[in-house]
Amino acid sequence: MSIEQAMVTRGLAGESRAFALAMDEEDALARYRDEFAFPAGPDGRRGIYLCGNSLGLMSFRSRRYINEELDKWASVGVEGHFADKRPWARIDECVTGYMAEIVGARSVDEVAVMNSLSVNLHLLLMAFFRPTSTRYKILVEDGLFCSDSHIVMSQLRYHGLDPSSALVKLRPLPGQTCLRTDDIVKCIHELGDSLALVMFPGVQYYTGQLFDIGVISAAAHAVGAYVGWDLAHAVGNAVRGTIQEGPCCQVTAQEQVLHLHDHNADFAVWCSYKYLNSGPGGIAGAFLHERHHGNEALLEKRLEGWWGQRLADRFAMKAVHNPVPGAQSFQMSYVSNEPDPVEWILMVHGRNPCVLAIVSLLGSLEVWNENTTAWVLLTTLVQIFHEATMQNIADKQVLITGYLEYLIKQTFTGDEVEQLTPPEPKNRGSQISLRFRGVPVRQVHARLTAMGVISDVRDPDSIRVCPAPLYNSFIDVLNFSSILRKAFDETRSLSQTSALLDANSHI
Repeated sequence: MSIEQAMVTRGLAGESRAFALAMDEEDALARYRDEFAFPAGPDGRRGIYLCGNSLGLMSFRSRRYINEELDKWASVGVEGHFADKRPWARIDECVTGYMAEIVGARSVDEVAVMNSLSVNLHLLLMAFFRPTSTRYKILVEDGLFCSDSHIVMSQLRYHGLDPSSALVKLRPLPGQTCLRTDDIVKCIHELGDSLALVMFPGVQYYTGQLFDIGVISAAAHAVGAYVGWDLAHAVGNAVRGTIQEGPCCQVTAQEQVLHLHDHNADFAVWCSYKYLNSGPGGIAGAFLHERHHGNEALLEKRLEGWWGQRLADRFAMKAVHNPVPGAQSFQMSYVSNEPDPVEWILMVHGRNPCVLAIVSLLGSLEVWNENTTAWVLLTTLVQIFHEATMQNIADKQVLITGYLEYLIKQTFTGDEVEQLTPPEPKNRGSQISLRFRGVPVRQVHARLTAMGVISDVRDPDSIRVCPAPLYNSFIDVLNFSSILRKAFDETRSLSQTSALLDANSHI
């Protein structure tokens, strides 16, 4: 159901408080709102948090699980590696099943939970980017997030290549903010045999555009190139579900998903602190398609570490490495975003992933799906209670982001605010990016913050707003729209007054 259909069905205007309250009353995910800690606004009450695309909220389960592991450390010491509940030596198995389900892996063998996104991307590029004298180019989108740009260019330089000629950046057409899938495919075909790798985000961090993973992956493979995906803004955001589009009398269904296996992505990486709510610097994930698991020619240059071995061999202390099949063969150890010298030593030595990072992630992932599949049960060591379904999350995402879009259109004119995010639900996730005209965007953002709204500002002129289905309400969105209008008007009035005073001072 679209938000417009919801208004018709209820006979209520979308701008009314009665409509927002009715939507919250019927929200299947409403009870999870109290599972998360909301920052307080200036009045001491719960603020309006619309920044899950930057950092998700803390789940109270995460705090509880972290405290449980600290208590375990205090009470049993090293024996915690083999304790019955969440043994540290196999701690990653608590979450790999969830991760596999969320990203659309065929099995847990395609998924590893480890490191940070940047480390994982470097590790996988060492295996997949194997340039030759004729096939050496990497295709990216021009708005690639800066850390990915740094990584890709450093990989090119590592192989003795000049990024100015080997890195191809694809830009949207003049006057457009988003890339068209047809233009991406066309560029891939034009690069042809010179293309070694396509490296794209699942969701563009600035505009919120959702890229077609299946079509782009197929196009890359058609010319003999590999394709890798940065899912930092897609995992937990581009969720499985049915999207209802069009007017209420002409409804079509469109699936919005991450199906990394079925879409034949060669590899993917992601963080977990945004939509998966694992906490700042939370542990990251990686995907390796099963067709590559036995490809020794591809994996022979993989960087290896202690924890990439089969479980039975990790404590056998053998000099010869015996890798576990699949994505987990890339495991070495957990490394924080800002490691100290001791952390670097441990990375080289190799050890189990950070226990506190894993259980913090577990605290949020447990609320994702009540229909636990058999292979999830087989690979986790704790009883998993999946309470919110992917279908519920997907359905609410379409409604609550559509509601935000509707209210922005009702509250602002095109001369005041431009929506950068695609209007079609199938081409976006939860985030809506807004470009402000005629006002200093940082002043608007400062006023929002002062009025209890937490959002994300991006230079030169945009604010990213993200109603997260798990914990945001329709009342949040309604209140935000009126607060944004007030912040915009106050900023514009002050700017106009300042401009007038400045002009008078020169008379």
